[in-house]
Amino acid sequence: MIKKIIKYPTVMSLEFGAPVRHFDDTLIEIIQDLKETILENDLNALAAFQIGSPLAVILIKQDNGQFLEIINPVIVKREGSISPTESTAYFPGLTAKTKRYEKITLMYEDREGKQQFLSADGDLSITIHIKTDYLLGANFRIRMTE
Repeated sequence: MIKKIIKYPTVMSLEFGAPVRHFDDTLIEIIQDLKETILENDLNALAAFQIGSPLAVILIKQDNGQFLEIINPVIVKREGSISPTESTAYFPGLTAKTKRYEKITLMYEDREGKQQFLSADGDLSITIHIKTDYLLGANFRIRMTE
């Protein structure tokens, strides 16, 4: 189901980013809602927070049209530094220069609860950073340079 995207001034909450413990139909429904909302709004990614779910789920639309499902993400390695100009659906029409890691290694679970690892750099690394911030109750304002 297409969901309304949560936007500023809705305050982030530490109640969001709750670990997924049950890999069941409820999780599949959230993933499907994220997918439909991304497609309807021509976005490249959403965190579950952005559609009102407290679970630690990120969905990223890849260049090949497939979706990368990231559940319970943890960045386990980071290196380098870059300063991209970012935008997000949470702050429509706003862009800002931020600081991010150039490369990351991510540990996460798939929809079956199996542990996965992903090395990412460039746009994928930045997207994962942005969406992980939401799971931590933050947004890109805390990453902005002076």
